[in-house]
Amino acid sequence: MEHCDQRANGVERELPCPADGGEGESSALTNPTSSFERLEKMILKQIMVCIFIIFLLWVIGNIPGVGDGVIDRFRHVLKYGEAKRTEEKITAFAREHWHKVKNEVSSWFAVQFQPAMAPARRRIQLSSPLFYFEGREVYPDRIRFLTAPNSVLYASAAGIVRAISPEKGGWKVDLDHGEGWHSLYYPCPQVYVKTGEWVNPGQEIASTGREFFWMVTSGGLPVDPRLFVDEQGLWR
Repeated sequence: MEHCDQRANGVERELPCPADGGEGESSALTNPTSSFERLEKMILKQIMVCIFIIFLLWVIGNIPGVGDGVIDRFRHVLKYGEAKRTEEKITAFAREHWHKVKNEVSSWFAVQFQPAMAPARRRIQLSSPLFYFEGREVYPDRIRFLTAPNSVLYASAAGIVRAISPEKGGWKVDLDHGEGWHSLYYPCPQVYVKTGEWVNPGQEIASTGREFFWMVTSGGLPVDPRLFVDEQGLWR
């Protein structure tokens, strides 16, 4: 009998406790539920915050003399933020493609302008002598043409007639070639083009007197004109 009781007690010790198993199963089942509850609470908090903001704006909007202005400013800020983001996207996109177009335009302009024959196809000379000062070369800022009266003046490159202004002995014609490049022709007794007109390379734009000056600028600063006529064999 004692042996039987000991065996029975051993069997009882080896068998798992049903209470322990139940707790394990319940903990295994409660984990997904608790995570879902946390997600649900977070969503509810966000909804409550949105409702509170809407309610707060409604309360502020009902304040006489203050609410309308605050609400309008809030709407303006929202619209400005959206517009700002859109503007930044457009600006970034445009900047990327602008550099490509700029390089293409600059290359085209260099090819089109440099081979262009200087106006009037006459022998030319520098308007001021080229000399050296303290070891530095001083470049001329324009070219002086010695021509017969009523000689035809040609556009050196394509562009828009930006301005026609009075000049001693006639008129000064300013052609805008884009990218900050301009060519100036003066004095011209007669002008055949109008402000805002598009001109092509070699197109007749004016007539000259016994002399006139041709000048090229970039960004408002004079450019050494020899860069454009060195290969033409026009130096006097």
